[in-house]
Amino acid sequence: MLRAHVLSPVDLAVSKIARFADNDKEDIAALVRLGLTTADEIEQRATSALVGYVGGLAMLKLNLRDAVALARRVERERV
Repeated sequence: MLRAHVLSPVDLAVSKIARFADNDKEDIAALVRLGLTTADEIEQRATSALVGYVGGLAMLKLNLRDAVALARRVERERV
């Protein structure tokens, strides 16, 4: 039997925040544009994940802020 484990859309978006390169931004925007996740879901999941993060948080928090802002812009465009 083959088992496939996949990330939920919100987890996929959150996984892109640490690097937050252009293609990561495009992926996050696409997930929101398709209605697979929201800015609030991304912010909530990423914030809860910060508790267990090992490493410098300053850049990660800036990326999170920018990712949520991007998701909110895409949400406004969908309306």
